Amino acid sequence: MTYLIASSLLFSLATFFVPKRLSAIEMYSSVFSALYLQVVVDIYLEIKLKWYYYLKEDVIEWSALLLIPVYIGVNVLFLNFYPFQKSLIKQFLYIIICVAVSIVYEYFALRFEMLHYNEWKLSYSAISYFVLFPLLALNMKGIRVIASRYAGGRRSA
Repeated sequence: MTYLIASSLLFSLATFFVPKRLSAIEMYSSVFSALYLQVVVDIYLEIKLKWYYYLKEDVIEWSALLLIPVYIGVNVLFLNFYPFQKSLIKQFLYIIICVAVSIVYEYFALRFEMLHYNEWKLSYSAISYFVLFPLLALNMKGIRVIASRYAGGRRSA
């Protein structure tokens, strides 16, 4: 529980105080897209397949809501520093660094019993992060296309 509380505070503070390169609508849109994806994945992998669980198995822990600032922080911090205008090699290197940091974070989440595996493995997470992070970047590109299309006035869809 200590790891969860510390993580929640750390990601909240980092997200709040980091100089923003994202607009408010970009943060808002990307956060809700990421949270939706996380809910869908957790419903399927955690509840339906029971491959992993947070805190206690088969118990809804309200303290698990402290995961939300972690998800928001990862999304905003990843996209805030993503090298959109750089080469694909630099973008790929950035993703590799983020995957490595995520694996280390998840390793400690396991060690501090915030996260528990049944059928899931850390290697599965590594693979999924290589899908997740590019999806977040692609989603941001889509958000920017939509925002620029409708900038300067209201238009109906």
